[in-house]
Amino acid sequence: MNIVTLNKLRFNNSGNYKCEVSTEAPNFETIADSSYMTVMAYPSEDPMIEGVLSTYSLGDYISANCTSGKSKPAANLTWHINGAK
Repeated sequence: MNIVTLNKLRFNNSGNYKCEVSTEAPNFETIADSSYMTVMAYPSEDPMIEGVLSTYSLGDYISANCTSGKSKPAANLTWHINGAK
C-alpha cells in the first residue's frame, strides 16, 4: 500500500489523480487507476434574508433578498414559502 497526503488544499489541487503500479523484470507490466477530485469550499455562514418585515397588510408588496457567502461551486439559493418552492 502507498498513501498520498495533501495538506492545505487549494482550488488548483482539483484534478485527475492517478495511481500507477509497475512490476519489474521480466514483464515490466504497468497498471493504473485514476479518479477526479474536486476541492470545494462551503459558505462559512448561514444564508441571510434581508428586506422582510414580521407583518404585512393584505395587498402589500414584498421584495426580499437571500444572500449566501462565497462558495465553490457557487451555492444554489431557493425560496420556500410555507414549505413550497
